[in-house]
Amino acid sequence: MTQHTAFITGAGKNIGRAIAVDFARRGINVVLVGHSDRAACDAAAAECTAHGVGTLVLMGDVSDPETCRTMAAEALARFGTVDILVTGAAARPHWSFLDTSDDQWARVMDLNCNQLFWLAKAFLPGMLAAGWGRIIGFTGMHAIRGAHRAPTVAGKHAQWGIIKALSHEFAARGITANALSPGPIGPPDPDPAPDKPKFPKLIPMDRRGTPEEVAAVAGMLVGPDSGYISGQMIAINGGGIT
Repeated sequence: MTQHTAFITGAGKNIGRAIAVDFARRGINVVLVGHSDRAACDAAAAECTAHGVGTLVLMGDVSDPETCRTMAAEALARFGTVDILVTGAAARPHWSFLDTSDDQWARVMDLNCNQLFWLAKAFLPGMLAAGWGRIIGFTGMHAIRGAHRAPTVAGKHAQWGIIKALSHEFAARGITANALSPGPIGPPDPDPAPDKPKFPKLIPMDRRGTPEEVAAVAGMLVGPDSGYISGQMIAINGGGIT
């Protein structure tokens, strides 16, 4: 049985780390890509290694095309093939539209959208040769519904567009592409007043989700029974409207 290998950006913390650990439990080798916190990535890799899989930690800025190509080459040199790509690294600035500079706009678009373009181009040839591949991108509630965060909304919406395009072009070749759209994820908020919901009118479950709940959906998408799911945006947001 072929052992799959996943390349996961933003893998040191939160959702990315949870996905890496979930994949490792499923017997998938993992390449954990981080930007600044090497210790967090090493700790996540150690947790994955404990499940008996191969791991590789790579540090770099995935908003840079040459860095993406270099890290992809390192991953391929280590494992021979990478057949699962998860683009979890992202920026979510709160800049106003008029205060956003050209350089700021370009960096957020590179990180929130273009990394998927660069990395998919690096790994798709191997997926096509194998006749199997899984690509998981990220959008979000702000990207789908709109918000006062123009670079974030634009970049994440564009990533969702690439996912749909990849699905159309490669679904018949054994490669699926889907997007996850998490709602509020993280530690529980302090309890509000008894008569005040935490997320009024936004999240019917009235709580934050956990990284593990997002990772479980990613795990399903790379599992053996997910081959007919492609081109979809899967919301993980406690019943929120996307």
